[in-house]
Amino acid sequence: KFFRQSVGCRRWFMNMVGGMDVWYDTREAYDGYFEEARRRIPPERLLEWDMRRHTMRDLCDFLGIAGHPQCEAPGTLPKVRNLFHIEALSPYSVTALLPLYLALHFLNWHFLNLVCGACSCCPCLFPPRRRSTKME
Repeated sequence: KFFRQSVGCRRWFMNMVGGMDVWYDTREAYDGYFEEARRRIPPERLLEWDMRRHTMRDLCDFLGIAGHPQCEAPGTLPKVRNLFHIEALSPYSVTALLPLYLALHFLNWHFLNLVCGACSCCPCLFPPRRRSTKME
């Protein structure tokens, strides 16, 4: 289970550092990003994937893979549920552990507040603020 969670985090991290963390304000800016990619990437190295239209054969042909059994799979890719690996593999255990997760979150939050409160008492780390004596 740890391996699956690590891989999931790696996928998320690679999206972030790969440029997928950018939020565009307008549709034109969003489309402009992909137009720039189409302009920069040579056509023989660019595959614009459509999940409803392309098959594994198209992907294998683009990557130059021949003879692999998955390349011979008919039809488009199957649809899957959008869940974390642990949720998909054992939904009952995740549901049963949810109260424990919430309790640990609650304790962690209070411990963090305790530590931050203790640090704010230390004058060398956080000098006391001077309050204004003026009445407004």
